[in-house]
Amino acid sequence: MLLTENPTRQQVGETTLCRWESALVNQGSQPASFAGFTLRVDTFAPEGAKAHIYKSDWGREMTPRLEDAPGLSLAVTSGRSCHGYAPYLFVEEADGAWRFYAVCWPGNWRFTFTMEGEALFSMDRDMLQGELAPGERLPLPVVLTAYCPRGRERLDQERRRLERPKRKKEKHTQLLGTLPQPRLAEFQAGINRSNRDIRRALAAFRAEELRRV
Repeated sequence: MLLTENPTRQQVGETTLCRWESALVNQGSQPASFAGFTLRVDTFAPEGAKAHIYKSDWGREMTPRLEDAPGLSLAVTSGRSCHGYAPYLFVEEADGAWRFYAVCWPGNWRFTFTMEGEALFSMDRDMLQGELAPGERLPLPVVLTAYCPRGRERLDQERRRLERPKRKKEKHTQLLGTLPQPRLAEFQAGINRSNRDIRRALAAFRAEELRRV
């Protein structure tokens, strides 16, 4: 059984972002069973590093907590990725650099920060197990990481550049740009007519209510 790692890195300003797309692959000629896995997604400076995590429970969602990062292990075992801990966290290093980690997965997960400065994403034996046929490939949950030497505010600003278009016009163009211009004009005219009809109906209703009073 082979654990493949396919990290895609991108630089945005001073922030380095990485998307980990990994998989378990049976390269043998016979069916092979598996039970859990561990993937090293990052390293950090352990001396004085603090983990900013968020407890998440019914009625207590997004409760912030500050922990020593080295030796910290977080696990969600309830079947929902955000019940127990939120599936994203930050590590603040002693020199002011910040690191971000997010699990793109709706189920159970584990994140461990070793005393030596390794950031490990894993699923325990009871979280993921099964069997793969020869040549079969099982994609694993995607993990996002980010690093910025200039602190959390800069990290958040540059990380979000990839999450939304620069202008709202670009987003609308993506949604409606496939319509021919005459069809697009007709589409917008129909919306205007509908809005006008709704306003007239509301005005008539209010006038009728006033007459009854």
